[in-house]
Amino acid sequence: MNPMPKSDDGSIVPGDPFDQCGKLAKRAGEAFGKSLMIEETMEDDIRKAGFTDVVRRKFKWPFGAWSQDPRLKEIGTWNLIMWDRGLEGWTLRSFTKHMGWTYEGVQKWNNEMRQTMRDPKYHAYQDGYTMPSPWKRSNQSLTMV
Repeated sequence: MNPMPKSDDGSIVPGDPFDQCGKLAKRAGEAFGKSLMIEETMEDDIRKAGFTDVVRRKFKWPFGAWSQDPRLKEIGTWNLIMWDRGLEGWTLRSFTKHMGWTYEGVQKWNNEMRQTMRDPKYHAYQDGYTMPSPWKRSNQSLTMV
């Protein structure tokens, strides 16, 4: 899952919480020494580990139920719940310990992000990826299932 929210219709504008979210997530990961952008390298990393027949599929994970597609509407509903419940967990630790924010500053930003996520004018989504197995190991007879 890519932590950088996107919109196809321009509803995310520079400086709004969705725009800030991805940039802050990337910066926080760099600050604590772990990239949160693993989807950029995961296919190559799996191949470098010796696996073949690797297939990467990309799809959209909406924030909220704004999509007209019933399946994406359901995925968006669940994604919004996940973000709403998980936001404080990843921001509080990473923003205070690794980026120097205050507790109050994190809570203020989280509240702004939650309001933005629930605002129907935003048609935001994340890129999601799947890499279904089985993959075959090129240098062994082992097969992932």
